[in-house]
Amino acid sequence: MPNAQFPMPNSQFPIPNSQFPNYQIMNVIPAIDLLDGKCVRLYQGDYAKSQTFNENPVEVARQWVNEGATMLHLVDLDGAKAGHPVNLAAIEAIVRAVDVPCQLGGGMRDRTAISRRIVRRISRSNSRRNRCQKR
Repeated sequence: MPNAQFPMPNSQFPIPNSQFPNYQIMNVIPAIDLLDGKCVRLYQGDYAKSQTFNENPVEVARQWVNEGATMLHLVDLDGAKAGHPVNLAAIEAIVRAVDVPCQLGGGMRDRTAISRRIVRRISRSNSRRNRCQKR
């Protein structure tokens, strides 16, 4: 059925719908990329071509949650470049400020770094070598 059109979830077509039993909702997880403690976007992954769009990552995290985000993905870009966690203060402030699970990537190259993240209430950690989820 390559040309099939599926209805968007609403009151007329609640999901799951018996008419479309295999239809699944995609969970979109917004990402907050942190560079020097600020929210940025990198152009094609180039650190030299970064654009700061908000200097307050907690404000951005709260905005995503207010828009309906059920999880946040935090990226420590400085940590990814340095090979060890760098933006801990901003990450901890976000985790304390929101009541949704956070997953984290950037700067976690060993189990010790991942363990520290779990202690700080990060629900998921992404590492080049490991995938770890708090249970």
